[in-house]
Amino acid sequence: MRFFYHLVDITVTNSWILQKRIYESKGQKYKSSLADFREELAVSLCQMGEIVTPKRGRPLKEDQLGNITDKKRQRNVNITPIDVRFDGFQHNPKWSQNRQKCKYLGCKGITYVNCAKCNKALCFTRNSDCFNKYHMK
Repeated sequence: MRFFYHLVDITVTNSWILQKRIYESKGQKYKSSLADFREELAVSLCQMGEIVTPKRGRPLKEDQLGNITDKKRQRNVNITPIDVRFDGFQHNPKWSQNRQKCKYLGCKGITYVNCAKCNKALCFTRNSDCFNKYHMK
């Protein structure tokens, strides 16, 4: 069992090194540390195939990647990791009882449709298809 964990550790470290090299080959600076990479990987793997339950309280503002900015605490909270958002698995429209504002950047529509996995209110009508736009790169 110890050997298995060692192999997983080596695999994660090699993945981080490869991702860092890819960014550097494109001329971009890779800012993520190994610990941050491990955390992002763990969160993404834990949320694969999982339906997120809705949070209570006042909603926070989002930026383009779905990161929520809490201005009081000056921190970014990412509810839906990018790997999960774009994985194309179990993102089904779900009808809700309450109308909500569409969470897609730039849309001001009001909708009854939520994503079953991300639990974000997104327009899903003939005129505005924010649901599919949100889940496509």
